[in-house]
This record gives sequence, C-alpha cells and structure tokens, in this order.
Amino acid sequence: MVTEHELTFEHPPTSLTLPGQSEKFGEPNSCTAFDGKVYVVVTPFQAIGSARGKLMVYNATSLAYITSYDAGYNPDHVLQSPNKRFVVTADEGEPPQVTGMDLSLNQRGGATILDTQTGSLCSFQFDFSGYTDDEFAANRVHESLKADLNMTYDIEPEFVSFDPQDSNKAYLTCQEANVVVEIDLNPIAPCSSQGRVKAIYPLGWKDYRTAFPNNQVAPSDRISSGNDYNITTLPFSHQPLYGMYQPDGTKGFTVYGKTYFITANEGDSKDGDFFGTRDEANVGDLIQGSVILNPDMDWSPLAVEDVETDVNLKRLKVFTQEGRNATNSNLVDYLVAQGGRGFAIWTFDSAGTTLVYESGDSTEKQLQTFLQNEPTLTTQAAAFVDRARRKGSEPENTLVFNTPTGRPIALVAFERASTIGFYDVSDPSAPETIGYVSHPDLVGPEGISIIAPADSPSGKYLLVANGEGSGDGLTQRLMVWELVIAEPARPKMFSFPKYRSFNKLSPSTTLSMTATHKASVIPAQAAEYHCIDKNRVFVIAGSATRANNVVHVYNVTGSIGLELVGSLE
Repeated sequence: MVTEHELTFEHPPTSLTLPGQSEKFGEPNSCTAFDGKVYVVVTPFQAIGSARGKLMVYNATSLAYITSYDAGYNPDHVLQSPNKRFVVTADEGEPPQVTGMDLSLNQRGGATILDTQTGSLCSFQFDFSGYTDDEFAANRVHESLKADLNMTYDIEPEFVSFDPQDSNKAYLTCQEANVVVEIDLNPIAPCSSQGRVKAIYPLGWKDYRTAFPNNQVAPSDRISSGNDYNITTLPFSHQPLYGMYQPDGTKGFTVYGKTYFITANEGDSKDGDFFGTRDEANVGDLIQGSVILNPDMDWSPLAVEDVETDVNLKRLKVFTQEGRNATNSNLVDYLVAQGGRGFAIWTFDSAGTTLVYESGDSTEKQLQTFLQNEPTLTTQAAAFVDRARRKGSEPENTLVFNTPTGRPIALVAFERASTIGFYDVSDPSAPETIGYVSHPDLVGPEGISIIAPADSPSGKYLLVANGEGSGDGLTQRLMVWELVIAEPARPKMFSFPKYRSFNKLSPSTTLSMTATHKASVIPAQAAEYHCIDKNRVFVIAGSATRANNVVHVYNVTGSIGLELVGSLE
C-alpha cells in the first residue's frame, strides 16, 4: 500500500511574491521540457477568441527566452513525441470563460505541430463538416452547442498523448465532445484537417443501472436542506443513469509490445454565462413543464414517477440535450451525467475504439475508505462529498511510469478528492490497486510527474504534484514525495518462431510502495500545471485575475527540498 508517513513539512512552505510579468506573456496554460529547453503554450489577453496563441521556447538552464511560434486558438496542452522530434499543442479553440461571451468568439479547435528537427510548423483547425450531427449522435459524441454551430466547433482538444512506439501519430483528447482524435505528424502530410486527421474514436457512455453490478454511483451530497451526507454515508447505489466518460488527462503505455491508453474521466460541460448556452441542469430542473421522462423506457431501479423527486437524483447535474427522444425532443429517454468518476484503459486502432478496462465504482469506493480512515484529511473528504452531485472525485490527470523491472504503474490525480491513486497495470484488462496518497495541504491536484532515480537527488523515485487550491491564496501547493518501491523480479519471456507465450507479472500484492512527503511551497494563488526537466520543475502559477499568471522555476535539492531559482518572463 501507499502510506503517508509524514503529515508535517520537513521544509515549511514559503510565501512568494508573484514577479512582474513581461508583455510577451498572455496566460500560460501548459508546458513541456526536454533536452535543455522549455516549451510553454500561451493564450493572449488582448483579443480573447480572435487572436492565436503562442508556443514560446526558453532555455531550461538560464531561463532565457529563445523564440516563439504561432499556435492555434487557446492552446491548452503541449507535449513532445517519444522520439522528441515533434512538439504538439492541443488548440482547444474555446476562449477563457467570460460573462456574456458570444458564439462568434468560439473558434474551431485544432493542433499545432513543431518539427524540432527542421523548424517547420504546421497549425490547422478541425473541419468535420463532412459528418452529420446524426452520425455524431449515433456514436454518442456530445454536441453542446446544438442549433448554434456545427460539430466542428464542439470537438475541442484538451490534452495530447502519444503511442510510445510510434512518434508519427498523436492522440488529442477532446473532453466535452467525448472523443479522441488521431492526427498524423509526418511532415510530408498536408497541413490541414483533411491531411492530418486520421481517425475519430468515440468513447461512449457507462451504465449505472442494475445490469452492471460494479457501476454504482453516489449522485448526491445531501439528504435534505441542512442534512448533508458525509464521507461515511455517501449513498452509493444503482441509478437509472448513464455517465459520459469525457476524459481530461490521457497517457499511452505499452505492455508486451501492445499499446494502451489510460484516461482520467473527469467530465465537463459548457453552461451558465458561457455563450448563453444551457448544457447542464439538475434532474429536478430538467424534468418540468413539457419536458418529461419517457414512460416507455426502463427507469429501474426507480419508478418513472419517482426519478425527478428522488433524494439522490433530483440535485444531480445532467446534460440537458443528451438522451432526448429522436422524434419528440420533449421526451427524455436517458439521463446522462458528466464524467466517468474513475479511469479507463482503451486501445485505438484500425478496429476502432476498444474499452479494455473501466474502473466502475471501485475508485470512488476506495477513495471513500481511504479518506474516512485519515483524520487529517477532513477538508479533502468534505470536498469529495460536496462534488457528488456534479462529477464526484473528478479524475483530472494520469501518467504511467515503469519500475526498475519494467512493471507499468499508473497514477491518477483525483481533483476533488485531492488524492493520487497508484495502480499496477501489468495486466491492462485487470489493473490492481496499490494504494492512495494525499496530504492535508494538497487541494485540487492538476499536474503529476515522476522524477526517475537517475535524475533524483536521493536516487529514488520522486512524485511531483501541484494543487491549484481553492482560490483563497493559501491552499495551493507544489509538493514532492519520495517513493520507495519493493517488487518481485520480472519473469522471463520466451519467444518462439511462430508462437509466443509468457507468464504474467506476479500479482502486485507482492509489490509494496511507500510515499513520504518531503517538500511543499506556495507558488502563487493557484499551481495550475507543471512540467519537469530532470530535477528542475516549471510550474504555471495563477493569480486571482489570471492576468498575472507566470511560470516559476524550482530545483529539487539534495535534501529533497524545493528551491526557487527564477521565473520565465
């Protein structure tokens, strides 16, 4: 199990004054660092929705600005290919939320590809006008701007991932639309949506009904006004409900030569003042007036007349347009909630989308047990319960690293439970939980990284996590844990001319891991993301207005502390 041996700081957190900001910066969103350079994607302040973002390059040692490239609209994530030749940005197109924002400022999503070998740049926007809305709906692709714009404006990349064995392709997670888009990085391919987009992989929905015994859900935070659930009494049960996976962070990994992708299924919607759309509503608010539940559909384990008033469903946020009857839009055939409240493992190939594993209700039930048994984590437990009516634990990000014997270990950051889970994915169809780690000062983890022993001052694995906090300027952290891993030896694999057989890795119950908290600093009002180059950490630190966002730079010291060395200006 992952255990937390220390709940006090070895190195007390340091309050930092946010440095002045150069005009070169707009709002930095993400970064990646390798081979002595840092690549930062930036959205401009001055012309929200009408100006392209930038891919800015810095020297990782001196922190000097090197150059910049034009990216697409609102680049949200950036990552390098496994062979480090290509740097790819997920250009979301969706501008920052501003009250009264209108649809004319919503740009199409796309991608920007920098070839670091030749210096050539390809930046393109998606064009899916060849598909009909009915085709997308049949594949359960979410359209949040119905009747306003075509689906091209809804498929917005959020995250970049790669097949570790193929640096000529990238996979863009389009969270709201609930799809993954495969793009071609080959420099000879035409720089256009038609030339670069090779496949769209719809992800579908998960089912919380009784037919799926391990898919219970806790959809409510209270029994009645002033009578809240707590971490012990969370009402896990089956419901007449579906969940749309809508992953945020995604990571490709290989097991015995086959590539898989793990997704953190957070969920998301467009709502409120954002474009004036109404993409989500409480069940109790959705089912009223002329909009009714279809009495001919199966609403078990509830009676149809009880769904909208059920204490555990009426406050749950669901999509307003998903699940509508094909011939009568006032009839609701299905209720569809945001996110999957766990993680999933997939393959994306010529066979299409294959769901290899989905964690069902196991992660949230394990988080419930973990948090209720940790008396120092009451803030984290309360936040988890509070978000039950929306997206639950909100799995935000994921990564996979290999132990010294080659065993793949997956990490998942649960934003609202403020906890990081560790899973042995040696058998991608049956991952095994190793344990969970948190800290009283970890709130809203967004970015997670592993520093390998070769780059670690202690010669051990280091976990680096940043928490964006709760907006009070006191709860955000950049944190480091030291990991000690003990595992059995990897079994031999025998190869034959035509056939190959091998033993699976020993069950991970024989693998043990200890996480010891080592350091924590307060970089700004919110530590929104980070990237690492060996033992140097670049953290995107936000302010209340987002106008003073900056990239702070820390070294992980020999005593496993965090030393501020400067910022990117």
